[in-house]
Amino acid sequence: MSDEDMIALFTKRTGETDSDVVSSFLLEAKQKVLDKTNRAKMIDELTYAQLSLAICLWNKKGNEGMSSYSEGGENESYQSESEILAGISIFRLSPIARRMKVSASEEEES
Repeated sequence: MSDEDMIALFTKRTGETDSDVVSSFLLEAKQKVLDKTNRAKMIDELTYAQLSLAICLWNKKGNEGMSSYSEGGENESYQSESEILAGISIFRLSPIARRMKVSASEEEES
C-alpha cells in the first residue's frame, strides 16, 4: 500500500483533514511497528497493522494512557497497542537476520 493510499484510508476512517496530524500518527505507528518487528523497512504485510495502530492512537488522542473512559453514562474502551501489535510477531526478525538483511541491501545499493 502506498503512502498516499494509507493517508487516504486514515482520512476516510477518522475524518481527520489536517495532513500534518495524519502524517504524524502514521509515522508514529510505522516506527512502533518497525521497532516491534526489529526491521529497518516496512513490508507490505505490516501496512495494515500500521494503519490500525495509527487509527488506535488517533482515537485515544486526548485520552492517552487510558484504557477506558466513562462519564455521564457514556462508556468508551480503547483497543490497546499490544493487542494490535500481537498479530505481527510472526514478522519479527532476530538481530542476526536483521544484520543480514541490512548487509544484503547495502551490497545491492553499491
